[in-house]
Amino acid sequence: MDPVTAIGLAASLITFIDFSAKVIKSSLQAYKSASAAEQHRKSGHLATDVKGIGELTSQAAQKAQQLRGGNRHVTPSEQKLCALFNECRDVGSRLLTALENLDKGSRGFLRRDVPVVKISDLEIQLHQLRQQIVLATLICLWEDSKANSQQNELIRDRLDRILAAVDGVDATTAAFAEELATIPTGASETAELVREVLIPSRPVDTYPHLAKAPEIKELEDQLRNADVSLAAPHSVYLTRLQHAILQDLEFNAMDNREDGIAGPYENTFDWVFNEGRTGNQNVGSLETWLRKDTQDVFWITGKPGSGKSTLMKYLVQHPVLVDRLEVWAGQLPLLHAGFYFWAGGSELQRSDEGLYRTILHQCLSVYPELISKVFPRRWLALSIMGTDAKLPRWKMTDLRQAMNALASENNKSLRLALFVDGLDEFAGNHKTLVEDICRFGKHYGVKFCVASRPWNVFVDAFRGAPSIRMQDLTKNDIELFIKREFENSPGFQELRPLFVEETDEILADLKLKAEGVFLWVNLVVRSLVEILRDEPSLALVRQTLADLPTDIELLYNAIWKSIDSTKAENSSKLFQLAMALDVGADGQPGQPSCDAVTIWLAYEADNPDQNIKPLSNSGENNARLVMARFLSSYTRGILEVSPLGRVNFLHRTARDWIQQPDTWEEILQKSPAKFNCKLAATRALALEATGYRETRTPKSFEAFTAAVSKILCYAGEFSDSSSFTPTSKLVEILDNLDERIVPIANHIPFPSGHFLHGTKVNFGSSTAAGTTGHWSTMFYNAPNQDIETSLISLAALFAVRPYVEDKISTVGGKQKAQRRFIIEGAALGSLQSGLSLARLPYYLLAVPYSRRLATVEILLESGWSPKSIPGLQLLLDGELEKFARLVSGRAHYVPGRTDESEESKYYQDLSELLQRHSGLLNALKGRISRSSWRKSR
Repeated sequence: MDPVTAIGLAASLITFIDFSAKVIKSSLQAYKSASAAEQHRKSGHLATDVKGIGELTSQAAQKAQQLRGGNRHVTPSEQKLCALFNECRDVGSRLLTALENLDKGSRGFLRRDVPVVKISDLEIQLHQLRQQIVLATLICLWEDSKANSQQNELIRDRLDRILAAVDGVDATTAAFAEELATIPTGASETAELVREVLIPSRPVDTYPHLAKAPEIKELEDQLRNADVSLAAPHSVYLTRLQHAILQDLEFNAMDNREDGIAGPYENTFDWVFNEGRTGNQNVGSLETWLRKDTQDVFWITGKPGSGKSTLMKYLVQHPVLVDRLEVWAGQLPLLHAGFYFWAGGSELQRSDEGLYRTILHQCLSVYPELISKVFPRRWLALSIMGTDAKLPRWKMTDLRQAMNALASENNKSLRLALFVDGLDEFAGNHKTLVEDICRFGKHYGVKFCVASRPWNVFVDAFRGAPSIRMQDLTKNDIELFIKREFENSPGFQELRPLFVEETDEILADLKLKAEGVFLWVNLVVRSLVEILRDEPSLALVRQTLADLPTDIELLYNAIWKSIDSTKAENSSKLFQLAMALDVGADGQPGQPSCDAVTIWLAYEADNPDQNIKPLSNSGENNARLVMARFLSSYTRGILEVSPLGRVNFLHRTARDWIQQPDTWEEILQKSPAKFNCKLAATRALALEATGYRETRTPKSFEAFTAAVSKILCYAGEFSDSSSFTPTSKLVEILDNLDERIVPIANHIPFPSGHFLHGTKVNFGSSTAAGTTGHWSTMFYNAPNQDIETSLISLAALFAVRPYVEDKISTVGGKQKAQRRFIIEGAALGSLQSGLSLARLPYYLLAVPYSRRLATVEILLESGWSPKSIPGLQLLLDGELEKFARLVSGRAHYVPGRTDESEESKYYQDLSELLQRHSGLLNALKGRISRSSWRKSR
């Protein structure tokens, strides 16, 4: 390997290409007319060009000979550079022929005795050769890094090392090295081409001359098939490359579900690692399965609320698990990971993408040496472009290949055991999911332990596999729980000496009725202990237990109905806020579930007499404690505060119960007359964004734009149907936000690529002189001198109809550009031209199309015209196909994106709305015109 000579050859070829390109450009200009051609010949430029091409070709030939010479092995990338030299020499020969043709006086290369050479074709070929030379050189550097055990080193760092070790690098080589060093910034066309080659996010024929480069496939195969020697877990320092890929796999709320699962009650589940108590004569023991070399999946199943998720968390986190699995692993390192599907969570928390990304992140964090093998293409891309390069979003094909690569290491360099909970909470095809799980076991020997409800698809898939049913194994645990809880109840302890036999019967009845369902007994015991605290009557306890149903759903109904009428209004408020603020998943994929403090702010700020003061860290902790008391009292534990301070439903079944139409209608009927849930949620989020919560005040561009977007999403859902909640309250909240958020906006750093990057801003709540403009400018790619962005333009973008309607009068008839900008945002949302929301498209796509139509209609009825707006003009003319082509480049990807058929229908409806209003307007103008004409007669 001779990287210095290779770089020298590449530099000579680049110099030749750049010089030839200039010759072509000057020749095309000079020979547009006979007089210009004659002047060009007489000036001697043509002779100089011919001489220069010859000399540069000779210099490159010498370096190519040096690269080929000697007895050393010539690498594939060096061979490629030599082949590219031959192509450059051929182009040079053809170019010289063309120049000679010119020199003999024939305009346009049309001499009959010389083959026709299209100079434009030569120009294209030179451009293609330049990209291939850069790519081949980068691969050459990567090969050198690998050969010198510097595989983790970035290409630019390797380049600096090579050139620093060589004296007297010529200017040509130094200039080319400088160009290579700038590629990772992504600022050049070369960087884009390299990105397309390594990770084709577009069709492969985008750059056909590069996309089929065999070197890429060869290097990818080398990485994928390399032998890996694993160091001790966590002993390997994470290189920048490894860290970049791990960071790309990670997503917000990745561990939220596991953190939110309650731990087991004290001294329960002790049977898990005790041989002989994990099954009956028809099923194998979990203890045996953990140590056994088997391809069978182990299935944990049971009724809803029987403790499957709690057991899975207990199992994964228990230190004994590793001891048992190491018996199976033998001499190979053990690697185990877990994932918890969550139906109430984000898109990623209930998808196979989230499963694979979590598993891969956990495993590769322990053994980062595997990253280059599992993700060879991304590894190559980051090696060449640098760790700041923006890689394309994850695709399931990429993740499946990566999982296969990781699984293929099982029995070679490691033993892999995976634990997956909540298969029934997966949002995709369950049959496909279990087929994938079984395939990993059969093909690679990966050990899988899964948990789910006993649905038919899982019963069929795991028929004959070792399994346990939770309700068969938790009876002793439930008995222990009942005993301990009543021992800690002063009311029960005072009553027991008076009715020993009767209280024993109550405890036995509780255990029998539970039928192995921990969730049921937990809820019932809470209710009975509360009764014993306030009214320790044996008859009342007996009657309550007799009346409570064993069915979980009916039990929730009974608990709801048992809440005192004086608490019903507050209970309704909390349930509404829980659903409005999306407890368990706040609507955007990857975001954490709702914090208890957010609900506390919404709950308290709804009181007009309440003076909410900014919360410090300690203040937030107090608010969480207060909210925990509220939820215990007003929802009887159906909602609870997790150890991490998030509000969760007690169980998935609780969320399913509250979403039933009859249940929800009954909860709404208990709502206070003056309470508007969406208004309260909007106010709480606005307070958080403007400094009322120290930990939630946005400090980054992404956090700031996300916070404002979320506020406007909730504001758009406000309904002023109640006479107690006029639109003026919403307008007041948003106007306050408009003013209070200015100092926050002025301290936000702008990301690279934003037109304000590196600028010291001085935003205002208006576009007054001396300011950078309105803070809403942050949402757009570049300023427009004719347009003053404002909160009304953002409100229109998110279809906040009440606010837009209230502020219409503030945009005068002479502000035509402003009006066009606002109506375009209302109509097109995320497809509006000039938006800078590539990272935050979800909030815009979440806006219902019905709200968009209503907002646009308000503007049209106020006399605003959509004419002269490229997209809307096409819709006005009924040119839907042309409109689709116009906005195709502005489309964004998000998980769970609106169905295309629904999107198509919206634009048809929008087109009809625009045409209808245009027709009415024209008819009105016609009547006015005819009336004026009659008067003039």
